[in-house]
Amino acid sequence: MLKFTGLPNKPVEIGIPQPEIMAALRLIAVWNARAAPRLTVQVTSMADGTHAPNSLHYRDLAVDIQVVDQKGRLQAKRMDALAVFLRRHLPRDLGWDLVWRQPRHHRHLHLEFDVKIPNHKK
Repeated sequence: MLKFTGLPNKPVEIGIPQPEIMAALRLIAVWNARAAPRLTVQVTSMADGTHAPNSLHYRDLAVDIQVVDQKGRLQAKRMDALAVFLRRHLPRDLGWDLVWRQPRHHRHLHLEFDVKIPNHKK
């Protein structure tokens, strides 16, 4: 089940999610239903929270999620599996970036969409 829970005492604020983020959330819900139906994928942040000043969260192009059990305990191994799944289906070269098990990202998985266009010299 996909739930928009936010952080304790801070509900998720949803702006106008860009189509890419909506597609990613649908993909996450499919993974959840097929690979971890007894677990919950929690969306903990979208347009809310405290992020870097230029964070894509503030442009509705990023989402933070956790995979938890029925008691709300973080399921890191299942988050590893979700990260592998998302990297396979949302490739970096198409604009996706996934941050997990890096500094400040040990309790949530951060997914963002940011197409970088290289400078072309003619």
